[in-house]
Amino acid sequence: MRQNIPSTKTLLVVFLPSLIMASMLGASMQLLGAPLLVAFVPIVKVIPNFVIVLLPSIILFTYTWVWLLRQASQTILKLLQAELIASDSQKGLRSVVANLCTTHGLMVPKLCIIDSEAVNSTSIGMNAQSAFLILTSGALAKLDRLELETVVAYELLRIQQNLGEITILANVARLPGSSFFITRMLRFINKDHTETDADIAAIRMTRYPPALASVLLKIKEAPEIETAPALAHLWLAIPESHPIREVIQPPIDVRIDFLGEL
Repeated sequence: MRQNIPSTKTLLVVFLPSLIMASMLGASMQLLGAPLLVAFVPIVKVIPNFVIVLLPSIILFTYTWVWLLRQASQTILKLLQAELIASDSQKGLRSVVANLCTTHGLMVPKLCIIDSEAVNSTSIGMNAQSAFLILTSGALAKLDRLELETVVAYELLRIQQNLGEITILANVARLPGSSFFITRMLRFINKDHTETDADIAAIRMTRYPPALASVLLKIKEAPEIETAPALAHLWLAIPESHPIREVIQPPIDVRIDFLGEL
């Protein structure tokens, strides 16, 4: 089980954009900010130039680090418009989650719902201890128990693997001009496993391959999830029209055909 400390990949995802933003500010201060301050604020003349440049950069680096790392989960929940499921509702879902977590020794995540006719799911958080498992209302309405169990298994496994990285990347992706960085980081994060690996792991937990194939078919037939570009990589099935899908997921039809061969 994932420890309550950020992984190396998580820290790298946070460090690089923080460093870039701080470096850009430092360069700007060096070219323009510091000379102007020295010219118009006499007291600044007694402060070494490198301090005038370095201090704001350190402050921006620290702020960006805290914002990307500590605020990621709550920021993404708001962007998703996800609401916590009341403790006395969705008893079928809670039963499925509790059974899988108990059987496999996993922590029970917080459960959220998104009001959408789409059939899809995602998970966010910094680690297993702070995870949110999120389903659309369409998924809860259209999936039977076996299908729901497979979706939950898929998300529980993702919570144990790269949850912190993909959550932070969704926060980083909101920064202008970050698409190149996001694409490269997604390839780096997923270099050791593919989407078909995740599909296989999920069906090993439930031991019923047709259920996940059925889920993917219902995702395809339902309205496509409406998602901000920054959040596209989070979904169990990334919208076919989104370019990031080609980086980490094969088309739904390919996944369905693959499952049919198992």
